[in-house]
Amino acid sequence: MGLIDISQWPSGDQRFVPIGKRIKKVVLHPETYDLFYFKEPKEKYPWEFWNEIIAYKVGNKLGFSVLKYEVATLDGIGGCLSKSMTEDFTQELIHGQQVLLRIYPEFETKRGTDHTFQLVESFFKSLKKEEEKLIINDFINMLVFDSVIGNRDRHQQNWAIIREIKIQIRPNKYFGLKKDTNSPIITRTVRFSPLFDNGNCLAYNIIEENLDSFINDDYKLEKYLFGEKAVSHLKWFGAAMPHIELLKHIAKIYPDVVLNSIKKVNENFNENIINDIVLNIDNGIIFADEKYFLSPKRKELISKLITIRTKRLLQEFL
Repeated sequence: MGLIDISQWPSGDQRFVPIGKRIKKVVLHPETYDLFYFKEPKEKYPWEFWNEIIAYKVGNKLGFSVLKYEVATLDGIGGCLSKSMTEDFTQELIHGQQVLLRIYPEFETKRGTDHTFQLVESFFKSLKKEEEKLIINDFINMLVFDSVIGNRDRHQQNWAIIREIKIQIRPNKYFGLKKDTNSPIITRTVRFSPLFDNGNCLAYNIIEENLDSFINDDYKLEKYLFGEKAVSHLKWFGAAMPHIELLKHIAKIYPDVVLNSIKKVNENFNENIINDIVLNIDNGIIFADEKYFLSPKRKELISKLITIRTKRLLQEFL
């Protein structure tokens, strides 16, 4: 993986919010003309985009479907680059907020206070039976992944479904003879999207001079990992709670789904491999501006966070 300079990629001046909440710059690959989105980090946390890269690589290793992010630069600005999750006009990315507003028009969108597992589940149950099962499984897999990385920002615009419409032309037949007119066969399918916008986790909001205190103070680290603020954005009957507690509630309804997802993590988790991913994530990548660098201490803390959270998850369920 190297640094991708997209400064000369065709783009225009559009800025859209195609996935998640953050404004992204729309660019086209200069050879394939595939659509990509470039996301800049928050000015306060210029290293934040690295978490998207780490989450993709760690998630992929653990068996989750995570959108691929790559390190990129646009006119000297560091950030991450992801390819559009839809391929053509027959596919549409629909955010969670869009579908939840359809079934509950009073849904509170600013803070997502109505973003509950029960409301999400009610939407999934409105789908075809075969789609419902698959999407609920994928949604719960997402919550398990969020438990691993400590994602507190999985709000209603940070997950989505992809709707696809396929049209086939079938010749009409009358009395065994073909007629000149054809009939279109339209099929609609829905699937859960890959996981995106996974960056608000893994110490993204800890500034450089405070890293040592979290690395060396077990009490402070424990509070950051599992304290009262370390909760999932998705709520259970309106109550915010830690990721593991939320999964325990869900496991009472979907025991096999939760357990199978966590067993998959257990099968794929290897502390040495996680360390290797994080410590070597920036090999060969040099930015002109050092504020985009990922310091050794930050990598040490990120690796520690993933390992502790994963071990705690496995300990609670297996």
